[in-house]
Amino acid sequence: MASQLLPRFGRAARRRGRALGLGLVAGATVLGCSVETEGTLAGGGVAGDAAAIGGSGGSGAGASGTGGAPGGSAGAGGAAGAGGGSGGAGATAGSGGGGAGGASGVGGASGSGGASGGGGASGGGAGVEGACLDGADGDGDGWVDCADPDCGGQVGCVDAAPAGWEGPFLVAKRAASATPAACPDATQPVSVSTDPAAAECTACACGAPAGGTCTPPALACHQGSGSCGGTPSDWNPQLAGGACIEPNDNGNAMSCQLTGAGAVVTPAACAPSGGAVAATELWASALDACPVPLSAAAGCGAGSCILLPSTPWNARACVRKTGSIASCPAGWGERLGSWAGGTDTRSCTACTCQDPPTTCAGGSVTIYDGDGCGGGNEGPVTFDTSCRDVTSHRDFGTWSLRGTPASPSATSCAPAGGQPQGAVTGTDETTWCCRPTP
Repeated sequence: MASQLLPRFGRAARRRGRALGLGLVAGATVLGCSVETEGTLAGGGVAGDAAAIGGSGGSGAGASGTGGAPGGSAGAGGAAGAGGGSGGAGATAGSGGGGAGGASGVGGASGSGGASGGGGASGGGAGVEGACLDGADGDGDGWVDCADPDCGGQVGCVDAAPAGWEGPFLVAKRAASATPAACPDATQPVSVSTDPAAAECTACACGAPAGGTCTPPALACHQGSGSCGGTPSDWNPQLAGGACIEPNDNGNAMSCQLTGAGAVVTPAACAPSGGAVAATELWASALDACPVPLSAAAGCGAGSCILLPSTPWNARACVRKTGSIASCPAGWGERLGSWAGGTDTRSCTACTCQDPPTTCAGGSVTIYDGDGCGGGNEGPVTFDTSCRDVTSHRDFGTWSLRGTPASPSATSCAPAGGQPQGAVTGTDETTWCCRPTP
């Protein structure tokens, strides 16, 4: 009975292997006899049938597969029966080769059936692009350089310059006093001037108040009265300059008193300073331009595929044209201007100091018994606000008056002026039209 089953089992196994297109490795121990059957692999390696009861472990080798079925993972080898070697694992994706046969075992106890292995993985899958600027489809996925999703975050497209424009350039803007950065290829950029500098003026200031003049205190003298009665005589204009005066005599009796502080003749003044042009540089900013590098990279149509630049070159890509161009081409919306030279009409208005409030304090008026503000029998009398009878000084018609001007006093002055005016006007303009870098 066993001898009748054996050929039938082997033929069935071989037929099943050819029909399914699977590589089969079957090791079976049948009634103490070593039996091996070989399957024919068409898709992927598959481990063999269950071991029958009894007998020694059979040796067998699965035939190599010609290619894995698409998407299948490698099949695991069937477990060996007791005493028999384990079947080899199915081939991994790509070749689909079958596993090596288990070594022949010495007769042992019957083993449990080995599970059938799945089909081998298919070959030919796409890898990851390793070079994103070589103009080639390195991973065979149909995409090249900037168009390849594998290159995202590494490279980007810069559009070609519109007709009549030069470029494109990577352009960085900086303060005119700053040092330009090297281009991405380590060369030095071309630098041009932009942003005419505005007029700036040093602040106006005022020195301490100085100068100013005052009259002597106001004096009222009543001729013909020894008690300041009647209408006083006004000799203040003659006394204003501090001169010695000899008024006309109008009777012997006279009394005088001060009636007020001295008056301001000329106010104090402060000397202004400042109001000079503070900045002499013509330009506040500069544009640094680096040509977009030419390469064999593809994926941008008519544009250029470049490595994504770092700061400061990641701000804008620009094209340029000589002259003052009012409108930029479509898609290049940021307009910048640069100039080869310029004329400077900047200046500052003159600084001034407003006159400070000036007051007068002190000063005096003195009467003398003799002419020329000296001599006489009576000593000089300096007046105050009380009424003084000075009739004795007027005897014999010889007497005189002298005023001493009050001292001016002033607080600080308020500055004015120093306003900027004029401008830098550029000459020989170049227009730059820009867009953000990729």
